[in-house]
Amino acid sequence: MPTLILTGINADRTRRRRLHFTVTLAVGAAGLALSGYVGQNPVAAVIWLSVGTAGMLSALSLSWGVPCTFLAGSSAAAGIATINCVGNLAGFVSPYMVSWLNVLTGNPAIGLYAVAACMLVGSCLIRLVPASLGDR
Repeated sequence: MPTLILTGINADRTRRRRLHFTVTLAVGAAGLALSGYVGQNPVAAVIWLSVGTAGMLSALSLSWGVPCTFLAGSSAAAGIATINCVGNLAGFVSPYMVSWLNVLTGNPAIGLYAVAACMLVGSCLIRLVPASLGDR
């Protein structure tokens, strides 16, 4: 996916990983939310799902570089392991959450909105990480 590669190259070149992570995660959230909003139009839904996927995957690749900017040695290993554990837990819980919301509300877009909201929260939380080593 070209966005994943180009975003990573630009983030490394400019040393603005947190900013790139924030923007790509917000773009991914917007794409998912808009795909749910235009769900009755399959062409528009696929376009917005593609935008959401591009943002989400670009953010995912950038997420591994952020802890390494302020953690070193065994702290980095523990931090990355914690991130991996939380990510695996989210991979287990989120399909159940999405399907539960879809059944509860009868609206398949609600699950996409919930995932988009979680992505926006993550986009805001990454800004709380202190900037270090020139990363902005």
